[in-house]
Amino acid sequence: MPADTVPLRKPEDSHDGPAPLRRFGPYEIIRKLGRSMTDVYLARDTRNARLTVLKVVEESNDPYTQQVLIAERRGAAIQKQLRDPHPRALTAA
Repeated sequence: MPADTVPLRKPEDSHDGPAPLRRFGPYEIIRKLGRSMTDVYLARDTRNARLTVLKVVEESNDPYTQQVLIAERRGAAIQKQLRDPHPRALTAA
């Protein structure tokens, strides 16, 4: 977890795993959108004030997590290639 990552609440207040984040690197977490292979958050990039979707994968060397990372990176690369009249920016992967 980046050094400037700050939890929303203390871990002992949560019964659903680790405390959700308020900041993750340069991203300010607005709210959790859901969970699939990753935790998915609506966030604001503090460098340019743009809203973005932030997917957080827990650090682990286990094979499942490594496959999730590969799939998410592949998805990010595909999204960067998309062209449509209503673009959605992907700012970091």
